[in-house]
Amino acid sequence: MSLLDMQRQFRSFLVDGPNVLDQHVPADAAPGLAVYHHAYRAQLEECMRETFERTWAWLGDEQFHEAVRHYIETHPPSSWTISDYGAHFADVLDALYPDSPEVGELALLDWTLRRAFDGPDGRVLTTKTMIEDIDWDHAKIRFVPTLRMFAVRSNCSALWSAMASEKVPPAVEYFADAAAIRVWREGHRCRFQTIDELEMHAVNYVANGASFAELCGNLAHLLGEDHGTSAAGEFLAAWMGEGVVAAIE
Repeated sequence: MSLLDMQRQFRSFLVDGPNVLDQHVPADAAPGLAVYHHAYRAQLEECMRETFERTWAWLGDEQFHEAVRHYIETHPPSSWTISDYGAHFADVLDALYPDSPEVGELALLDWTLRRAFDGPDGRVLTTKTMIEDIDWDHAKIRFVPTLRMFAVRSNCSALWSAMASEKVPPAVEYFADAAAIRVWREGHRCRFQTIDELEMHAVNYVANGASFAELCGNLAHLLGEDHGTSAAGEFLAAWMGEGVVAAIE
Protein backbone atom coordinates (compact mmCIF):
# COMPACT_ATOMS: atom_id res chain seq x y z
CA MET A 1 0.00 0.00 0.00
CA SER A 2 1.34 3.42 -0.96
CA LEU A 3 1.52 6.33 1.48
CA LEU A 4 -1.30 8.10 -0.39
CA ASP A 5 -3.50 5.01 -0.21
CA MET A 6 -2.81 4.67 3.50
CA GLN A 7 -3.66 8.33 4.07
CA ARG A 8 -6.93 7.86 2.23
CA GLN A 9 -7.72 4.76 4.25
CA PHE A 10 -6.94 6.58 7.47
CA ARG A 11 -9.26 9.42 6.50
CA SER A 12 -11.96 6.87 5.67
CA PHE A 13 -11.35 5.22 9.04
CA LEU A 14 -11.86 8.53 10.88
CA VAL A 15 -15.14 9.14 9.08
CA ASP A 16 -16.61 5.65 8.79
CA GLY A 17 -14.90 3.52 11.38
CA PRO A 18 -13.05 0.20 10.88
CA ASN A 19 -12.11 -0.64 7.31
CA VAL A 20 -9.31 -2.19 5.25
CA LEU A 21 -6.80 -0.15 7.24
CA ASP A 22 -7.03 -2.86 9.92
CA GLN A 23 -5.14 -5.18 7.60
CA HIS A 24 -2.07 -2.97 7.56
CA VAL A 25 -1.59 -2.09 11.23
CA PRO A 26 -0.58 -4.27 14.20
CA ALA A 27 -3.36 -5.65 16.36
CA ASP A 28 -2.10 -3.74 19.38
CA ALA A 29 -2.62 -0.46 17.47
CA ALA A 30 -6.41 -0.79 17.60
CA PRO A 31 -6.85 1.10 20.92
CA GLY A 32 -4.76 3.99 19.63
CA LEU A 33 -6.73 4.16 16.40
CA ALA A 34 -9.96 4.16 18.39
CA VAL A 35 -8.72 7.26 20.23
CA TYR A 36 -8.18 9.06 16.92
CA HIS A 37 -11.60 7.95 15.69
CA HIS A 38 -13.34 9.23 18.80
CA ALA A 39 -11.33 12.48 19.00
CA TYR A 40 -12.09 13.32 15.38
CA ARG A 41 -15.82 12.98 15.83
CA ALA A 42 -15.83 14.61 19.25
CA GLN A 43 -14.07 17.71 17.93
CA LEU A 44 -16.46 18.05 15.01
CA GLU A 45 -19.50 17.56 17.24
CA GLU A 46 -18.22 20.19 19.66
CA CYS A 47 -17.83 22.59 16.74
CA MET A 48 -21.41 21.86 15.66
CA ARG A 49 -22.76 22.44 19.17
CA GLU A 50 -21.08 25.85 19.27
CA THR A 51 -22.29 26.88 15.82
CA PHE A 52 -25.83 25.48 16.09
CA GLU A 53 -26.53 26.25 19.73
CA ARG A 54 -30.25 27.08 19.31
CA THR A 55 -30.81 24.12 17.00
CA TRP A 56 -29.22 21.91 19.65
CA ALA A 57 -31.50 23.39 22.33
CA TRP A 58 -34.54 22.83 20.13
CA LEU A 59 -33.78 19.21 19.22
CA GLY A 60 -32.33 18.12 22.55
CA ASP A 61 -29.14 16.17 23.18
CA GLU A 62 -30.10 12.82 21.69
CA GLN A 63 -31.70 14.00 18.45
CA PHE A 64 -29.00 16.60 17.87
CA HIS A 65 -26.28 13.99 18.45
CA GLU A 66 -27.88 11.63 15.93
CA ALA A 67 -28.24 14.38 13.34
CA VAL A 68 -24.62 15.47 13.82
CA ARG A 69 -23.42 11.86 13.62
CA HIS A 70 -25.22 11.50 10.30
CA TYR A 71 -23.77 14.79 9.09
CA ILE A 72 -20.20 13.82 10.02
CA GLU A 73 -20.53 10.54 8.14
CA THR A 74 -21.92 12.17 4.99
CA HIS A 75 -20.13 15.55 5.02
CA PRO A 76 -16.47 15.29 6.05
CA PRO A 77 -14.62 18.62 6.44
CA SER A 78 -13.35 20.12 3.20
CA SER A 79 -11.99 23.50 4.34
CA TRP A 80 -8.71 24.51 5.92
CA THR A 81 -10.60 25.90 8.94
CA ILE A 82 -13.09 24.08 11.15
CA SER A 83 -15.14 27.28 11.42
CA ASP A 84 -16.46 26.51 7.92
CA TYR A 85 -17.83 23.16 9.03
CA GLY A 86 -21.61 22.90 9.05
CA ALA A 87 -22.51 24.72 5.84
CA HIS A 88 -24.91 21.96 4.71
CA PHE A 89 -26.33 20.98 8.09
CA ALA A 90 -29.64 22.76 7.45
CA ASP A 91 -30.10 20.70 4.25
CA VAL A 92 -29.47 17.49 6.18
CA LEU A 93 -32.02 18.50 8.81
CA ASP A 94 -34.56 19.29 6.09
CA ALA A 95 -34.13 15.72 4.88
CA LEU A 96 -34.30 14.25 8.38
CA TYR A 97 -37.32 16.35 9.44
CA PRO A 98 -39.33 16.96 6.24
CA ASP A 99 -42.53 17.68 8.19
CA SER A 100 -40.86 20.15 10.56
CA PRO A 101 -39.29 22.91 8.44
CA GLU A 102 -38.58 24.98 11.55
CA VAL A 103 -35.73 22.59 12.43
CA GLY A 104 -33.74 23.27 9.27
CA GLU A 105 -34.62 26.94 9.40
CA LEU A 106 -33.30 27.26 12.95
CA ALA A 107 -30.05 25.68 11.77
CA LEU A 108 -29.90 28.04 8.81
CA LEU A 109 -30.43 31.01 11.11
CA ASP A 110 -27.72 29.75 13.47
CA TRP A 111 -25.34 29.29 10.55
CA THR A 112 -26.09 32.64 8.89
CA LEU A 113 -25.63 34.53 12.14
CA ARG A 114 -22.25 32.84 12.65
CA ARG A 115 -21.22 33.74 9.09
CA ALA A 116 -22.29 37.35 9.67
CA PHE A 117 -20.22 37.51 12.85
CA ASP A 118 -17.15 36.25 10.95
CA GLY A 119 -17.93 38.33 7.86
CA PRO A 120 -16.02 41.28 6.45
CA ASP A 121 -16.25 44.72 7.98
CA GLY A 122 -17.84 47.51 6.01
CA ARG A 123 -18.91 51.07 6.43
CA VAL A 124 -22.53 51.90 7.20
CA LEU A 125 -24.36 54.83 5.66
CA THR A 126 -26.50 56.93 7.96
CA THR A 127 -28.56 60.06 7.49
CA LYS A 128 -25.63 62.03 8.97
CA THR A 129 -23.07 60.66 6.51
CA MET A 130 -25.29 60.65 3.41
CA ILE A 131 -24.45 63.30 0.84
CA GLU A 132 -27.20 65.79 0.03
CA ASP A 133 -27.06 66.07 -3.76
CA ILE A 134 -27.86 62.50 -4.77
CA ASP A 135 -29.07 61.90 -8.31
CA TRP A 136 -31.98 59.65 -7.41
CA ASP A 137 -32.68 58.87 -11.05
CA HIS A 138 -29.44 56.89 -11.21
CA ALA A 139 -28.52 56.19 -7.57
CA LYS A 140 -27.86 52.60 -6.56
CA ILE A 141 -28.12 51.23 -3.03
CA ARG A 142 -25.21 49.09 -1.83
CA PHE A 143 -25.86 46.82 1.13
CA VAL A 144 -23.34 45.98 3.86
CA PRO A 145 -21.25 42.90 2.98
CA THR A 146 -22.66 40.78 5.81
CA LEU A 147 -26.27 41.05 4.63
CA ARG A 148 -27.80 37.66 3.86
CA MET A 149 -31.39 36.64 3.29
CA PHE A 150 -33.19 33.29 3.09
CA ALA A 151 -36.81 32.22 2.71
CA VAL A 152 -38.65 30.70 5.67
CA ARG A 153 -41.97 28.98 6.22
CA SER A 154 -42.06 29.08 10.02
CA ASN A 155 -41.72 31.48 12.94
CA CYS A 156 -38.18 30.20 13.53
CA SER A 157 -36.94 33.71 14.38
CA ALA A 158 -39.38 33.87 17.32
CA LEU A 159 -38.28 30.41 18.45
CA TRP A 160 -34.60 31.43 18.22
CA SER A 161 -35.16 34.68 20.13
CA ALA A 162 -37.06 32.96 22.93
CA MET A 163 -34.34 30.35 23.42
CA ALA A 164 -31.64 33.02 23.33
CA SER A 165 -33.49 34.86 26.11
CA GLU A 166 -33.96 31.60 28.06
CA LYS A 167 -37.72 31.86 27.71
CA VAL A 168 -40.23 29.19 26.77
CA PRO A 169 -40.47 29.20 22.94
CA PRO A 170 -43.87 29.92 21.44
CA ALA A 171 -45.80 27.31 19.52
CA VAL A 172 -44.52 26.62 16.02
CA GLU A 173 -46.43 28.52 13.36
CA TYR A 174 -46.29 28.10 9.60
CA PHE A 175 -46.81 31.12 7.37
CA ALA A 176 -49.54 31.20 4.75
CA ASP A 177 -47.60 33.76 2.71
CA ALA A 178 -44.00 33.86 1.59
CA ALA A 179 -41.54 35.31 4.11
CA ALA A 180 -37.80 35.57 4.65
CA ILE A 181 -35.22 36.44 7.27
CA ARG A 182 -32.50 38.95 6.57
CA VAL A 183 -29.36 38.76 8.67
CA TRP A 184 -26.61 41.35 8.99
CA ARG A 185 -24.01 42.60 11.43
CA GLU A 186 -24.21 46.05 12.97
CA GLY A 187 -20.86 46.83 14.56
CA HIS A 188 -20.08 43.80 16.72
CA ARG A 189 -23.71 42.75 17.01
CA CYS A 190 -25.43 40.33 14.64
CA ARG A 191 -29.06 41.12 13.92
CA PHE A 192 -31.92 39.48 12.06
CA GLN A 193 -35.47 40.29 11.12
CA THR A 194 -38.36 38.43 9.52
CA ILE A 195 -39.62 40.28 6.45
CA ASP A 196 -42.58 39.83 4.14
CA GLU A 197 -42.63 38.88 0.48
CA LEU A 198 -42.62 42.48 -0.75
CA GLU A 199 -39.47 43.45 1.13
CA MET A 200 -37.85 40.17 0.14
CA HIS A 201 -38.52 41.11 -3.47
CA ALA A 202 -37.15 44.64 -2.94
CA VAL A 203 -33.93 43.41 -1.31
CA ASN A 204 -33.31 40.95 -4.13
CA TYR A 205 -34.09 43.57 -6.76
CA VAL A 206 -31.63 46.07 -5.30
CA ALA A 207 -28.97 43.43 -4.58
CA ASN A 208 -29.10 42.39 -8.24
CA GLY A 209 -28.11 45.88 -9.36
CA ALA A 210 -31.35 47.82 -9.80
CA SER A 211 -31.21 51.56 -9.16
CA PHE A 212 -33.48 53.25 -6.64
CA ALA A 213 -35.53 54.69 -9.51
CA GLU A 214 -35.91 51.23 -10.98
CA LEU A 215 -37.02 49.95 -7.58
CA CYS A 216 -39.64 52.70 -7.40
CA GLY A 217 -40.85 51.80 -10.90
CA ASN A 218 -40.98 48.11 -10.12
CA LEU A 219 -42.92 48.61 -6.89
CA ALA A 220 -45.23 51.06 -8.65
CA HIS A 221 -45.98 48.34 -11.17
CA LEU A 222 -46.84 45.98 -8.32
CA LEU A 223 -48.65 48.38 -5.97
CA GLY A 224 -49.67 51.39 -8.02
CA GLU A 225 -47.78 54.65 -8.60
CA ASP A 226 -48.29 56.34 -5.23
CA HIS A 227 -47.96 53.24 -3.08
CA GLY A 228 -44.92 51.98 -4.98
CA THR A 229 -42.89 55.14 -4.53
CA SER A 230 -43.77 55.47 -0.86
CA ALA A 231 -42.95 51.79 -0.25
CA ALA A 232 -39.51 52.23 -1.82
CA GLY A 233 -38.86 55.26 0.38
CA GLU A 234 -40.01 53.41 3.50
CA PHE A 235 -37.75 50.47 2.69
CA LEU A 236 -34.75 52.75 2.19
CA ALA A 237 -35.41 54.61 5.44
CA ALA A 238 -35.78 51.35 7.37
CA TRP A 239 -32.63 49.86 5.84
CA MET A 240 -30.60 52.93 6.71
CA GLY A 241 -32.01 53.06 10.22
CA GLU A 242 -31.08 49.42 10.78
CA GLY A 243 -27.53 49.76 9.46
CA VAL A 244 -28.08 47.65 6.33
CA VAL A 245 -26.97 50.25 3.73
CA ALA A 246 -23.26 50.72 3.05
CA ALA A 247 -23.51 53.37 0.34
CA ILE A 248 -25.74 55.12 -2.17
CA GLU A 249 -23.75 55.53 -5.37
